[in-house]
Amino acid sequence: MSDELEKIKKFMTFKRDTVEETINDVNSTKFATILIGIAITLGVIQALLQEFLSQDLFEWIVNRFGITVLSIERIITNAIASNIVFPILAIILIYYIGNAIKGEAQSFNHVVRAVGYSVPPLIVSLAFSFLSVIPNIIIEGIVVFVNVAFGFWFVIILFFALMITFKKGALTGIGAVAISAIIAGIASSMWTFFIP
Repeated sequence: MSDELEKIKKFMTFKRDTVEETINDVNSTKFATILIGIAITLGVIQALLQEFLSQDLFEWIVNRFGITVLSIERIITNAIASNIVFPILAIILIYYIGNAIKGEAQSFNHVVRAVGYSVPPLIVSLAFSFLSVIPNIIIEGIVVFVNVAFGFWFVIILFFALMITFKKGALTGIGAVAISAIIAGIASSMWTFFIP
């Protein structure tokens, strides 16, 4: 475990040699998958808590008059679509679209490792988001600050790692993420149309 934490620490420093070494390390695939799984799990739990525990006054009033803003099924479906379907589909699409635009990633596992080791700032952001259920303006401000700072860090390290993963053209990684995010976003949104 200490070796993996050291890899994460080095990955976060934006040193090309270190990032490339981790991406090419076959033994890092399992831990990268675990990191992605942790982020997905935290995302689902946080989304559900946000809906069920942070209901605002308007939602409380309309629910008391029998007008349901979102059904429980829709809330759960939204959480699944946004936090499970979207990221998994995006990772798969990044590999295929990246290669389709001549990025030449060596394998799907290379993309998984690049994404997985980029996820720790997102995990920190999601963990802090649990504090948003506490109705306190100072805590909410801290949560927003951490979400913005660590979310930005995640995006930058993700782009950096994918630009290394795709051998041809530094912009291939960015293009693959952008196109994949659009397609995955549309696909995960379609999922919710069938639930009232």
